[in-house]
Amino acid sequence: MNSKDKANDFALRRALLVDAQQISREIDPNCQTILLDPLVKLMKEKSREHPILSSFYFAGGLQVHPYFLWNDRFAIGIAVLPEDSAKAGRPKQHPQQTEVLFVLDGKIRLNLKNEVNVEEKVLSAGDVFVIAKGSCHWIEPVKSTDAVYVFAKTRPLAEPREEDCEEPETIE
Repeated sequence: MNSKDKANDFALRRALLVDAQQISREIDPNCQTILLDPLVKLMKEKSREHPILSSFYFAGGLQVHPYFLWNDRFAIGIAVLPEDSAKAGRPKQHPQQTEVLFVLDGKIRLNLKNEVNVEEKVLSAGDVFVIAKGSCHWIEPVKSTDAVYVFAKTRPLAEPREEDCEEPETIE
């Protein structure tokens, strides 16, 4: 990604967060933070035009917006489904990172591939799951329903951060 694209992504994310904060203050004039529901609503709406807004980080090793906690020990982000399906649904593994999923709303299907098969886990609001480093995984919405989840990763700057892995072929 070139610097112009990074600057554009930063501006889009910043605008989304500023809008979410403004809406939060309209809901509660004493609110000094961003309320989750307005943020999620804006992510879903604005990601139709700008898909990068379907997920982003609040902490970690890559600064992506102005309300960001930079560090090299952990990363925290949020994603909405089905809007983030293209990214979340790609089989991948994190050789250096452990990832934890916290489902806030709806249901997600977490697919975990091992040497023999794929294990599907349906996680619902309130569920938490730990994905071990090096585990091939991908996430899908359940029956194209809306879902919101937070993800946390250890060691966000350790390379390689992510590697593709293959989804097994379906046998019919």
